[in-house]
Amino acid sequence: MIQIITPESTGLADWIGVGISFAALLGAIISVLLTRSSVRSQDKHNRLSLRPLPRIAVGDYVNRLHVKVVNDGPGPMIIEAVRVSDGTTTTDNVLAFMSEISEKIVWEDFVVEATGRSIRSNDEMILIALNGEPTDPIFVTAHNSVRNILATLTVEVEFTDVYGSKFEVCKRVLTWFART
Repeated sequence: MIQIITPESTGLADWIGVGISFAALLGAIISVLLTRSSVRSQDKHNRLSLRPLPRIAVGDYVNRLHVKVVNDGPGPMIIEAVRVSDGTTTTDNVLAFMSEISEKIVWEDFVVEATGRSIRSNDEMILIALNGEPTDPIFVTAHNSVRNILATLTVEVEFTDVYGSKFEVCKRVLTWFART
């Protein structure tokens, strides 16, 4: 039964009941607000815990050359696009710039289509790799030619995470290969 409390009909017990009811309502409201804040905080934590941290790594050794995309973050990285440019031409892979020498050598590894691929945490995707013996004159010639071509290129990787978040494009100018 619902009882309407008016100033004439109230006793101490009625006011205590109103106070308890008000305290319960206030407690419920505070509980809802704290739960909402906790859910937001957990969602932010989850997004940061699964964030990819890309790096375009290069290797220039006597017996090996490579360009690869490395995911140093705790979460998987989903490749949306790879752009490779020499300043005038832009394509989606490094191998496209090696047409003059591709027939003369055997590549250790390369990627022609990277869009849609994913790179798990602490893993990598090799864009191009050349491996050989530094005593082989054919390899040494190819090695030098590849270095000269790579030195003119810029690689950009557009990526996202499992939440579809947008990130700044990862970019590296490959002038590392121009050093003597």
